[in-house]
Amino acid sequence: MPKIRNPAKKQRFCPFMKGYQQQHSITKDASCQTEHIVGSYHRRRTSDEEESFLTYEQLRTNVLSDYGTLLEWCKDNNLIARRRSCPDCGRDMKWKKSTDGRSDKYVWRCRQRIGGGKEVLKEVSIREGSVFADSNLTIAEIIQFMYWWSCGLTQTQIRQQMDLSRNTGCSWHSKCRDICDFVIMKTPHKIGGKWTLHLN
Repeated sequence: MPKIRNPAKKQRFCPFMKGYQQQHSITKDASCQTEHIVGSYHRRRTSDEEESFLTYEQLRTNVLSDYGTLLEWCKDNNLIARRRSCPDCGRDMKWKKSTDGRSDKYVWRCRQRIGGGKEVLKEVSIREGSVFADSNLTIAEIIQFMYWWSCGLTQTQIRQQMDLSRNTGCSWHSKCRDICDFVIMKTPHKIGGKWTLHLN
């Protein structure tokens, strides 16, 4: 079993808080969690930062409880595309309900007529080009994993929370780190105190 590290020692870019890095000290008992929250550079969070953080209860009630709301939330936060062009004809594709029983329930669809008038149906997954692509987890499960990861839970704790296999936990733990690395390198940030390092 991998060693459980103290999540309070980590600082993580949190996708559920606007531009804010935070730390959570969480008990090792995942069924009974208590939190002590401090901001980046060990400062107290302001009232505005407190209000901007999305609690799990808010996420569960306002986002995860309704699938249509979840998809709109993902669009609003640029996690899935709001519009897509057909890779074949370049026209705007239409957001349609899926007829093949896929878990996403929706698909991007374009109907084309080629040659002698034969109609060709082109479909593209709503996950195409997103963080959700090529995963067997549902979109809701991935959002839950990202939330717990951004709160500072260890991989082991998240797997216990969500009843995931070790391979799935390792894969998504690495993906979350890669996403943060990418965002930090592409976005200017200040790291440190007196001797500040700018990442551009």
